[in-house]
Amino acid sequence: MEIKLKRLFWLGLILKLMVSFLTDHDDIWFIWSIPANFFGHINQIGTYYPPLAYIFYGLLSPFYFLALRYGGWVLRLPYLAFDSWILFLLLRLVDYKQREKTLILWWFNPVVIFSIYAMGHVEIIQAALVILSIYLIKKRQLISGLAFSAAIAFKTMPIIALLPITLALKKDWQGRLKWFLGSLVLPVGLGVIFWLVTRADLVNSYYPRIVSRQLEFNLRPDVILMWLSILAGGILYLFIIWISSKRRIETQLDYAEIIMVSLTAMFIANPANLIHRFVLISPILVYVLGKNNWSSKWIWVFSLLLLLGYVYTWPVQWGLLRNWYVVAPEKLALRELVAPWIKYEHLALMFQTTSSLILLWISWKIFKVNNVIVSLDVYFRRFHRC
Repeated sequence: MEIKLKRLFWLGLILKLMVSFLTDHDDIWFIWSIPANFFGHINQIGTYYPPLAYIFYGLLSPFYFLALRYGGWVLRLPYLAFDSWILFLLLRLVDYKQREKTLILWWFNPVVIFSIYAMGHVEIIQAALVILSIYLIKKRQLISGLAFSAAIAFKTMPIIALLPITLALKKDWQGRLKWFLGSLVLPVGLGVIFWLVTRADLVNSYYPRIVSRQLEFNLRPDVILMWLSILAGGILYLFIIWISSKRRIETQLDYAEIIMVSLTAMFIANPANLIHRFVLISPILVYVLGKNNWSSKWIWVFSLLLLLGYVYTWPVQWGLLRNWYVVAPEKLALRELVAPWIKYEHLALMFQTTSSLILLWISWKIFKVNNVIVSLDVYFRRFHRC
């Protein structure tokens, strides 16, 4: 068993290094180049990620200068460290019999490999902090809260889970208020410090305005579907808040499931999703499905749908290969390749919607396993009698 795990680990490691060597993307250079000149670009913080990300990449700026000389693969090395850390924590979280399945589901996850090692995005660091928070929640609750606070301070998405986990983690309002405000110490504290120094629009780095720009008001089918998704995600989020107010976090799995459903609500409701943002939910999905002993096929189907639903334009599909395949920019992307027969955007919308339905279905299974559906039935019967 251990020998097989080691072989799988080294195989995945070689695969990730190969992808790092063979691909390149403008996003990774944007992410690293601005904080590399820490004080020269500090006034641009409002157009960047939150301050903790700026500080992190600034501290690791030697990697950027090495990459200018030796290639962009150098910039993936810190990501590989966080990726390996997630794997280590996941293997500690699951039972011994689930270790091989967990290693394969995480270490060979195509969404993670594409988003982190090809495109070079930051969500792997967030994901590591959230998994650390899950790992420590029962024995080191204070450090767990700081890890979750750091995840929010690095990039804002995990904040959606803050209210539900606060309600489920603490029984009294004083404890809830303390946990809630404590989890905002890093994002708010660093934000205030950077705002005092730069007077930059830090709200834009915490809450990118791209979401509001996606909202439309007409009767086009895709717009109707968008508003239905927003409604479904909103209802799911209100539901998890209600459940969290009634339910206590007793185990690491309880904590992970609340984060999982909260993030699901966000992804369903968000009209401006991109594939790399799903890296945040991927290790939690691996843990929840593995710990509940559910079929791993759903992760593979979910990952395939994400790739088909989001990766179909030239800058991603072919631009990744331009550093060694010189004719790549002249090649057709998937969208243009199938244009004579079908408008791929319609297929992409279908794939994206189906991936959201899979997350919704997993949320339903979580509620069902925890007898929430039974509790709801009893609640509504009592309400009906009244």
